[in-house]
Amino acid sequence: MAANNGQMIGEVAAQSKAALAIDALAASLTGRKPVETKKASLADKFPFLKR
Repeated sequence: MAANNGQMIGEVAAQSKAALAIDALAASLTGRKPVETKKASLADKFPFLKR
């Protein structure tokens, strides 16, 4: 589906087996760990709460 739409696998199904395998392969080839996504906090959603 991703190839047909011209998208990356990680965009279409980030937690699929194929996407996770590609991430693991890239991490082992480059020696870097995959970037952990940070969950948005309530203050990120409402900037006026950052006082």
